Amino acid sequence: MPPPTPMNNLTYRSENKNGSHAQIVYVNGKPRSESGTVNGKDGHPVIKGDTHNNSQTAKVNGPTGKPLIQGTDKDGSQTAIIKDKDGKPQMEVHSYPNGTQSVTFFDSSGKPMYNMNYLPPPGQQRGSFFTPPAAHDFVPSSNPAITP
Repeated sequence: MPPPTPMNNLTYRSENKNGSHAQIVYVNGKPRSESGTVNGKDGHPVIKGDTHNNSQTAKVNGPTGKPLIQGTDKDGSQTAIIKDKDGKPQMEVHSYPNGTQSVTFFDSSGKPMYNMNYLPPPGQQRGSFFTPPAAHDFVPSSNPAITP
């Protein structure tokens, strides 16, 4: 791992316009960190995005300012989380560089209810499988590509 870049020249730029805010931090003339916020008419942040090194994050907030949708992309892995108005997760989606993907659905208390995974063997494709919780009945799909 290379040593950290010495911070010989640190520059910060910030701008506000029409209820929006943006800021960029430069190290030695190169952007290192960027963020932006779009505020609603009541002043709550509605959309917020951040970029830092190899990570990008975006949030869409509800009327109370709590995130309803969050998305992250870090080092080739993507995550999306959809929440209810109280901030409890309702669904999560993950995608990884090796092709593995998963979707999790949550019940009203925020506990995992169902999980779907796609696990491709090297050089092949395979259908999804479902993992139901023990307390729920599960009826297998008639689709042969989806196996319980």
